[in-house]
Amino acid sequence: MELNFFSLRVFLKVVECDGISNAAKSLLLSQPAVSMQIQSLERNLSVPLFLRKPNGKLVLTEAGKTLHASAEKIVHLANDLLRAMERHTNKALSEMQLGTCYMAGRFLVPSMLAEFRKKTGNCRVILMVTRAQKIFEGITDGRLDVGIVGRKFKKRFFTGTQLVQVPLTIFTAREKASGDPLKLSLRELRTIPLILREEGAGCRLQFQEFLTKKKERLYHFDIVAESESIGAIKNLVKTGHGFAVLPIFVVQKDIEDGVFSEIRLYEGQPMQTFYVFYRKGTQLSRTQQQFLDHILECADQLRDSLLASADLNGPTLQPPLSCISS
Repeated sequence: MELNFFSLRVFLKVVECDGISNAAKSLLLSQPAVSMQIQSLERNLSVPLFLRKPNGKLVLTEAGKTLHASAEKIVHLANDLLRAMERHTNKALSEMQLGTCYMAGRFLVPSMLAEFRKKTGNCRVILMVTRAQKIFEGITDGRLDVGIVGRKFKKRFFTGTQLVQVPLTIFTAREKASGDPLKLSLRELRTIPLILREEGAGCRLQFQEFLTKKKERLYHFDIVAESESIGAIKNLVKTGHGFAVLPIFVVQKDIEDGVFSEIRLYEGQPMQTFYVFYRKGTQLSRTQQQFLDHILECADQLRDSLLASADLNGPTLQPPLSCISS
């Protein structure tokens, strides 16, 4: 019997993603295709690898745990070998494990990845969309090769660069029939309840940095809810529970459709920067270097397409004297 490396990779992804459905999305495969690879492994090894609990969750059998420990080593060694062999050929042989935060994975990376695959043909990129902290951990321990997140990385451990910078939009439930943005100071904004992304989210951290520069603090605001879900945040705002802060490309259409009103601050507009990075001291494979070159080359084009419908060049607002903080 010969082990199938692709089946091993699929098996590892099912364990990592805690299920076949999430693994299929990450691998850009259908659920039946993922199930077929798992069944093939179980048939070849003559043992069940997973048990399904009454709640539907998959758990590893003892045999599955044994395979998982060995499969990680086998796949890492295979990737190391392919990277080494790339030095002797002009082809990309290895695959790349790419981790992105939720915002980048949903809005930034798909078009970049599609164009990259068209351009390179044989380059294989495995995408994992998760929290930024999980990406930092994955790159540190070698499970991920490259990360894209909407917050700063620690230069002590990682190396990378700015990918794209976009405005953060402050928005609330629609209040004006005209659709004109509301004009407030930060002091006035503090009187409105705030709905936040969860701790560690890039847009939250960069909004905090903006507040600090303006001599304000997040704890000065009336925080009424926190959520990982963009949809939940938008629904809370829509039903009048307060204001929220998200990248402009997430809410611009809703503002144009009259669902939300934008709030523009006299103190200026906060920004969010997305970064691409990898572990310090890592020798990039051909695939990884090609991917980095590609996304940096098309970063400006991506930003322009994301912001094509946004009015970012409105007049600069000057605060009235009564709104200037001491």
